[in-house]
Amino acid sequence: MGERGRASESNMKAAFGLILGEEIKNSINSKALKSVEEAIESFVPDPLNGKRHYRRTGVSAYQDEGGDDNQQANTAALELARQNIITDSYAHETLFKVAAELIKRRHYESALYAHGAGTATLEHEGFATVSVSFFSNILLSAWAYY
Repeated sequence: MGERGRASESNMKAAFGLILGEEIKNSINSKALKSVEEAIESFVPDPLNGKRHYRRTGVSAYQDEGGDDNQQANTAALELARQNIITDSYAHETLFKVAAELIKRRHYESALYAHGAGTATLEHEGFATVSVSFFSNILLSAWAYY
C-alpha cells in the first residue's frame, strides 16, 4: 500500500485497539464504533460509498457542516472524494475483514457500510465482479434470522 493506504490502515488498527480484549459476543461501544466508521471513511469517502446510509455514527467529513445540500457543494464533495479514495493493493481486503469483524459483533448495518466501501474500492479499480447488493442480501437475511 502507498502512504495514504498505510495511514488508513493504521487508523483502522487504532480503532480496533479500542475494543482489544473485549469478548466477541459483546457489542462495540459507540466511541469505538464511531472510530471504526471514520477509519472506513478514510479508505472510501462517503460520497463514493453506495451503502453510506448504513453508517450508524458520526457525520461524513465530506458533508457540508451547514447542512447546505446544493448541487455545487455535492459536486465539489464528490470530486474531493474521488481524489481521496484508497485503491492500493489489498485495501479492499482490509475493509472486508473489518466487515467480517462487525458481523461477528452483530453490527450488521455498519458491516454493510464496510462492504459498500470495499466494493467501491474494487469498482473504482475496475475489478468489481460481485455487487454489494449480494452482500446486502446475505447480511439482511442473517439479521432477520437473529
